[in-house]
Amino acid sequence: MQLGSSAVLKEKLKNNNGQSLIEYLILVALVGIATITTVKVLQKTININLAQVVNGLQGNSTTYKLQHQKIKKSHVKQKDFSDFMKGSINAFEKE
Repeated sequence: MQLGSSAVLKEKLKNNNGQSLIEYLILVALVGIATITTVKVLQKTININLAQVVNGLQGNSTTYKLQHQKIKKSHVKQKDFSDFMKGSINAFEKE
């Protein structure tokens, strides 16, 4: 029994076997990017906390306290080209 060309086309369009795999891969990639970004932002804090844990487990009595770096506005400022030319000198522009 031979199917018409429209029936074959409909059958191929219904085949969604790879769609869920692609959706899963996109989701895993987004979670990975979010995790990497979070770790980079919190890297110094995590390193300091782990160093304090290691010093405590080794029984080292530290007379100093590891301090976290203060977060400045420049650390969380949006990075784009909106202020790229700020402070540049234009040779053709008169002051």
